[in-house]
Amino acid sequence: MTLTSKAELTLRMAALLRRLNHILLAIRLPRLEVQLGSGPEAAAAYRSFTARHPRYPFFAHKNVGIELMYVHRFQGFDKYLATVGGKNSTAYYRRRALRKGHSFVRINKNDHVEEIHAIKISAPMRQGQPMEEEYIKFRARFPVEKNWLYLGIKNDQGRLVAYLDINCVGEVAYVGPILGHAAFLKDGIMYLLFAEAVRVLMDEESVRYFMYDTYFGGTDGLRLFKKRIGFQPFEVRWIINSWSSMSRSELHGLSDRFETETA
Repeated sequence: MTLTSKAELTLRMAALLRRLNHILLAIRLPRLEVQLGSGPEAAAAYRSFTARHPRYPFFAHKNVGIELMYVHRFQGFDKYLATVGGKNSTAYYRRRALRKGHSFVRINKNDHVEEIHAIKISAPMRQGQPMEEEYIKFRARFPVEKNWLYLGIKNDQGRLVAYLDINCVGEVAYVGPILGHAAFLKDGIMYLLFAEAVRVLMDEESVRYFMYDTYFGGTDGLRLFKKRIGFQPFEVRWIINSWSSMSRSELHGLSDRFETETA
């Protein structure tokens, strides 16, 4: 067997083991019911989340491995930071970003069109993939929707260096467009952005869960990032036009379930 064929075999075995680990993880995932409420926004989210997965048609698009955080389990922002502390943690990188002079802001994206374009073109590759040409085109105007939160990070010069759009639908607030300027990522700006997003969502009375896509759709680096922030994968049943069947005691019991290691 040649060195090339040995390397190919090693890669295939690694890919097979990764798939097996994903299957085992999917089988063990804790389950949740999440209420999307009613109205056009809820209906659109429900259709998107329950549509057939493009690669795995036996599953819904957003059903297995959904990365969630129960934002009300922490009993305050300081308690949240205490759960994401330690070396190379969210709390660590948040402090680093603040020391570098970065600050959290709520924004109107239309006030920062030039800065947002600079963020988009600051790196040709993201998560190992080239930036889509359509995405990096200059946009002179962004829609402003009532159910969305528009958050950002400014540097010590007052320029926007990261942005995060969050759509609040029923009990869930899910991550939409998001990007950070490549020159400032090592400062911890994305950890500061997400930590402050958690703080904001704690004040949103209707929101129980913060959602950042799926465990299986990201790179190892992105999975580690989400784990550090406090997201964990779940199997989710989406509900529309009715309240969750979970009792109050079951909801309070989520704190224990979110502490359980699932990654």
